[in-house]
Amino acid sequence: MWSFISRAALRAPVRVAVLLLVCGLPIQAQQAEPPELTQARQYFDALDYEQAMPLLDRAIVALEPLATRDPVSATTLVAAYELRARARFGTGNRDGAMTDFKAALAIDPGFVLGEGVSPRIVALLDEVKASTLGAVELTVEPPTAEVTVDNIRRKLLGTQLPLTGGSHTIHASRPGYKTVEQGVLVNVGETVPLTITLERVSSVVSIITSPPGTEIVIDATPRGKTLSGPLPAGLEEVPQRLGVPPNQVSQPLVLSDLTTGRFDVEFRRDCYVPQHRTLEIDAMRDVAVEPVKLEPAIGTLVAESEPPGATVSLDSEARGTSPLTLEGVCAGPHVVEFKGPGGRAVERVTIATGQQAEVHGRVRPAFALIAGPSATAKPADPRLAVERALADAEQLLLYAPPSDVVDDVLAREPVSDEWFGLTETAASATPANRRERLVRLAEAFDAQGVAWVRPAPAHNEVQIALAAPGGADPDILTIQLDQPDSVKQALERLNAPLVLFRGSMGMVPVDVLDLKGVVVGDVEADGPAAGAAIKPGDIIEGIDGHPIASVKDLEAQLAGRAAGRVTLSVKSGTSATREVPVTIWRVPVLQTGSDKFLPANAVVAVLRSRLAASTDPAEQAVLRLNLAAALLQAGAPADARTLLEQVNLPAGSGVSKGTVQYLLGEAALALGDKTAASQAFEAARQAGGRLADDGPAVEALAGRALERLK
Repeated sequence: MWSFISRAALRAPVRVAVLLLVCGLPIQAQQAEPPELTQARQYFDALDYEQAMPLLDRAIVALEPLATRDPVSATTLVAAYELRARARFGTGNRDGAMTDFKAALAIDPGFVLGEGVSPRIVALLDEVKASTLGAVELTVEPPTAEVTVDNIRRKLLGTQLPLTGGSHTIHASRPGYKTVEQGVLVNVGETVPLTITLERVSSVVSIITSPPGTEIVIDATPRGKTLSGPLPAGLEEVPQRLGVPPNQVSQPLVLSDLTTGRFDVEFRRDCYVPQHRTLEIDAMRDVAVEPVKLEPAIGTLVAESEPPGATVSLDSEARGTSPLTLEGVCAGPHVVEFKGPGGRAVERVTIATGQQAEVHGRVRPAFALIAGPSATAKPADPRLAVERALADAEQLLLYAPPSDVVDDVLAREPVSDEWFGLTETAASATPANRRERLVRLAEAFDAQGVAWVRPAPAHNEVQIALAAPGGADPDILTIQLDQPDSVKQALERLNAPLVLFRGSMGMVPVDVLDLKGVVVGDVEADGPAAGAAIKPGDIIEGIDGHPIASVKDLEAQLAGRAAGRVTLSVKSGTSATREVPVTIWRVPVLQTGSDKFLPANAVVAVLRSRLAASTDPAEQAVLRLNLAAALLQAGAPADARTLLEQVNLPAGSGVSKGTVQYLLGEAALALGDKTAASQAFEAARQAGGRLADDGPAVEALAGRALERLK
């Protein structure tokens, strides 16, 4: 239930005094005083009336068109008429002075002269009033009603309302009452008595809140927000009673259309705990209720990123770099974004009042989930379902930007199911157009790629087209969102490892049927295996105590050992098994092109992201090599050559200098530069190495390429 304040305060919020001000039209922007009037005042004060009057003439001409619609201009015009009347009187033009006083009284019948004016001029004004004005002895019930005359507010001298002779229309109005319109005939020199009584038609409820800007909802219908500003007289103590600064208390919000009954009133504002009150009105009257103070609904957000140093945005507003603690965050759902050179992370979190929420973002290449307006407009946006389903993707982030942002971007860069290759009809975009548009789309979303979402006819089935700038044709994923196995298969594909280095012992292991262990098929002359006296035909049965049954077992053991020493269990011929310590080399891997599991566009995005974040020169070289190979395969030879020219690998028997030179030759050949291609292929032939770990020898490949060029 409401509690009510004092009877005096009850009246104050809804007091609308009978302020019959000059010109009752709505107050507009204040007009600056014409410069002619300002200059005329100076001449007038110096008693130089001859110089003042031409300036006053021009000022009056400028003000007259404005006075009918601007109260400030009307007041200024009255002042200009007064100055010109007094100046004319001072130069002996009595009739001209009377004309100006009549014009001033027509605008403001209550016009009076200030102190210090010559008694002769005062007498002249009184003479004009006597020949021009009458009055109305006005009584209004209730006395707090607002009165206008001919739609203009006028000054009321006590109960006397001076008016020019003639017919006038008087309006009286007040919230909660029916407006009354009354005609009256005023005779010059006479006073007409007039009583106006307004009929009460509704209650008037006045509501004050802290803070201002609180939305008032009555019986589930929004009724407006309280506004900031000074409190009316009689309520100055409200801030002290609420224990808040004056600027945290609103002006009264006056609702004048409630009758009687029981009402549910809700007070709500972002970042504050909403309140519900019951308002009972037993009779139509003015009700000023106890001011309502809302309590803040805030919590604390702790944001950390991997790696640290990412820019943190809360609901699209940048707030600092991680790790970051934000206090005073509004309770409720929020979107936290982390952005770094390698991509971004998007986390959705709900903060409870008075509680601390922690969010961890792993920055990785980001693909913006986009769809046409017909999809994003659905109550269940399929992009959000995809975002949730693929949230566990380890190497990529697939996130759904706000639908209005997507619609705005696609209005500038239109794409479709067809454009992404999701229909049987061939896409109309040329490869060049595709690359250019993908660049613009990715830049618009500040992402490493885009993923077009197309709900398929089957229930809960979606198709996702992954596309990264510089990548190959879009990669298509089809997912049944309500089938865990389908989602799992998509995640397994997206989470396929992209290995850049492997451990090598400088030998080629071979599986032999029905043989325990793996057979050494070949040994590099200067490799670790040769240095440990391991020879072709030896059998490796274990590594660091772990049994080895196949090449796959051996590779699995070496996968986590990029460098260091291991102990091999080796058997030669019929001799007993011996333990052989071997140093593992860390060698680069070129798997782009042979890897058919991780989508090609994802490969490009992941490699770019890792390159942007890498500070290790050796790692940067291998990243550029793999990225160049991916771009070359996707039909971007110029970008590939730029990257390859920055790669410096030593000569060797595996992925090495010869690999780089061979790819440089392929890039030059694709660009039509046969001279550069021949030089690169010749350098590759001399350097040797392999195109990939288990790929063909570079020497043979380069030789055949040179033959074709001849």
